[in-house]
Amino acid sequence: MAKARSAASAKSAGRSAKRSAAGPLLPRQVAQVALDRATARIRGMQRDLRANAWKIGRELAQVAELKLFEARGHDTFEGYADEVLGLSRDSAYQYVRVSGAFSETMAESYGVEKLDRLLRYFAATPERDGPEDAPGLTIRVPKEGGGVIEKPFAQTSLQELRAATGAERAAQRDEVAGGDGAAEVARTLDADARREVQGALEAAIDEALGRAAEGVEVRVMAATRGTSTVSLRGVPLEQADAALAALRKAVKKALAEVWDEA
Repeated sequence: MAKARSAASAKSAGRSAKRSAAGPLLPRQVAQVALDRATARIRGMQRDLRANAWKIGRELAQVAELKLFEARGHDTFEGYADEVLGLSRDSAYQYVRVSGAFSETMAESYGVEKLDRLLRYFAATPERDGPEDAPGLTIRVPKEGGGVIEKPFAQTSLQELRAATGAERAAQRDEVAGGDGAAEVARTLDADARREVQGALEAAIDEALGRAAEGVEVRVMAATRGTSTVSLRGVPLEQADAALAALRKAVKKALAEVWDEA
């Protein structure tokens, strides 16, 4: 159930990143009032981020899910978060992911960044644990001389979480026969990383095609076995060359950035 809850949260956050061809989900005036109230609440809670991280995430999730940001002229959820709240894209999605997967008590106890890193660890070890296991969880932290040591999550640092996640992903790559470089990385990307890659691809397409990118759909699909794929639909024929060039450039950049941060 925890896996489904986490996946649903990630899916909800991912949907909010794409522009809506169908328009707002609420009447404009209603959406404006709802957005203004949410913005005021979030700004007030930003005075104490540690204590209010979970609540901020729930507010942001509603803004994203209902596409309230469109009511005040923002094309994307990320644009609203940056321009109105001073939150980077990564920070905004961290709040949404963590609030969707963990309880308010967990967010207050461990902080958004550490719990977000834990979600990445879960994604790298899908057969083992889920968010509900976090309080008593032990992390397999690699040792400098080889091997691993199991540490309680509460005592594991961010650096150790990164190292543990990287080691688990490396083990997965070693189990995959054939392939190279970007293909190997894409094959083992977790849900969060795929969303980051997709966001980078969408931004590159928008930049390359401008207005012609309206309605263009980009999807990143990472397979457990076989070759991962990037799907690009709705590109005007006369813009195909520019779209493919932007896609090639963005894939290399996005994969490198996401993997380096793991």
